[in-house]
Order: sequence, then C-alpha cells, then structure tokens
Amino acid sequence: MTTADFYIYKIKKDGQGNIAGVRIRRVDVDQDGKITVKGSRYAVKGLICDLLKTSKLKIQTAAYSKNQKLWTVLNDVSLVVEGDKEYLRIDGERTLKDDLGTLPEFL
Repeated sequence: MTTADFYIYKIKKDGQGNIAGVRIRRVDVDQDGKITVKGSRYAVKGLICDLLKTSKLKIQTAAYSKNQKLWTVLNDVSLVVEGDKEYLRIDGERTLKDDLGTLPEFL
C-alpha cells in the first residue's frame, strides 16, 4: 500500500471563501495496514502549492472518525494554476475555486 507524504484533514478559509491554510498530518501505514498518526501542523496554502509543484510529494485528504478512532484516506490533492491564481483541488477539474471536498473548517 502506498501512502501520501502528507494528509490534509481541515481547512481554513479567507473572507472570500478561498483556502488560506490547512491542518496537515503525517500518517504512516505499515504493510499490515496499521496506521500511525504523526503530529499535526498548520501550513499556509502557498506552501502546499509549492510542495505540489515539485511533483516529488503526494498529498491527499483524510478524515478522522472520533467514534471509531479511525483515519480514512479520501482523495488526491492536485494543484490547478489559472493565470496567476493557484487552486487546491481534489480532482483534475479546472474550476476557478479551491475544492478539497467536505473537509471541516477550523478557526
């Protein structure tokens, strides 16, 4: 099983509804499928965009179920560039907005 380098699990939006930053975690999965969650960090959107531009890292979205104490991997995160604007997307659709699915927002 291949794993991402980072998982985005919460987002922070600016006044226009665009993503300003994200909460990311490093999640390791061993060969038996056991998941080990590493520490949480805040990252500004620009940093995530720069990491995706390198094409050397894999970033996905993930969700945590408190009841089951279980992380679920959701979607690959991609970078879409339109002129001088950069958008984080969970698919290859080229719309003029950020879209990381139904990830919860944090303050």
